[in-house]
Amino acid sequence: MSERAPDQAQGLRRLFGGTGLRSLILLSASPGLGQTSLAANVAHLIARSGASVLLLDAADSPRAAARWFASVARGDLADVLAGRRVLDEVLLAVPDGASLLPCGRWLPGTPGIGRVLPDLAARFDTVLVDVPPGRVQDWWPVAAHAGAVAIGSGEDARSLTDGYSLLKRLSGRLGRQQYLWWIGHAASSATAAAASGRIVRAARRFLDLPVEVAISVREDPALELALRQRRPLADAFPGSPAAADFAALAARVLALSGTAQPAGAAWSALLGDEADNSPAAWPRTARRETAGSAAP
Repeated sequence: MSERAPDQAQGLRRLFGGTGLRSLILLSASPGLGQTSLAANVAHLIARSGASVLLLDAADSPRAAARWFASVARGDLADVLAGRRVLDEVLLAVPDGASLLPCGRWLPGTPGIGRVLPDLAARFDTVLVDVPPGRVQDWWPVAAHAGAVAIGSGEDARSLTDGYSLLKRLSGRLGRQQYLWWIGHAASSATAAAASGRIVRAARRFLDLPVEVAISVREDPALELALRQRRPLADAFPGSPAAADFAALAARVLALSGTAQPAGAAWSALLGDEADNSPAAWPRTARRETAGSAAP
């Protein structure tokens, strides 16, 4: 028997058996929060724990995420479905076991995704979906089937308002879901707690919606140094403040309950036929919330 036999058996059990899928979608309404750095480093830490984790990069260009994986993208999911590449050519892997799949122009619900879902289901038990602000209107249906939805903002009033507006629109479309909040570029844990507390109180009062504060990512010069070295922060500077913040979110993801359905069905719900991508389903412009309209 080859050394791959145990892995193949485990993959088949995951695909057809009762092993579910842990999933988290990362969203934000404000650019420049460090979301891709957060996603890549958390994926690395989850993989170090022994999980089989895939980071789905929903950006048009995968360069930022690929830098954390010390790799250069050789194509994307759209290329695979068009027959220009095979899946193993575009999957970027690192020694600790995390993998990155750039999605490029592909959108959830696009026909043909079923050809790769069994392969993904057999390989991965955890998926992080990194959706940049400019693509939320195309990717929000994925949030309906994710194990949790993590919305990010800065500490400033405008970013908090934009994030709250995103939360309001999502809850209106999705109803009850497990919502987490994270703060990027936090000046300190105390200032981040004050900012995220405003969101929690506003969501409870005006939306009747529980929101859990997940983490704040503190300003940390070690983050840029690690990126220049093309090394995950936990490897380059394990004692840095941001490394501890990333570890906190990784632990939170690992604590998520896997889906009750087998992984194959869970992947199909997340990215396949149930991921309705109707252009009319999400308003591309929204009135800015004001203090009188229940903004935090």
